[in-house]
Amino acid sequence: MINVKSTGKIINDNVELEIIDDPYVGITFHYEGMKMADHENEDGSMNMSFEYNITSEKQPEDVILFERTLGDLIIQILTEQMEKGEVVYKGGTNDDQSGKV
Repeated sequence: MINVKSTGKIINDNVELEIIDDPYVGITFHYEGMKMADHENEDGSMNMSFEYNITSEKQPEDVILFERTLGDLIIQILTEQMEKGEVVYKGGTNDDQSGKV
């Protein structure tokens, strides 16, 4: 898995991240949002879509592989936040309306 760190910048209410591992070291970006599919696939998996913006001058050479990497990363981040009870909903709902899971 690729490692990232916060740059300390907030862009459109989203944390800017910097990739600190090859082959994307030095690329900074932020997620704009993500959405899970409304239903499961036949195999029990679910599709997810997300948007992101690269904020550094450095760009990935292989955009398709980069996007797969960002998809894996967002799953890792969400999993860690859910385990800590730190998932914050934006424009959505949850049972206790606190904004956190």
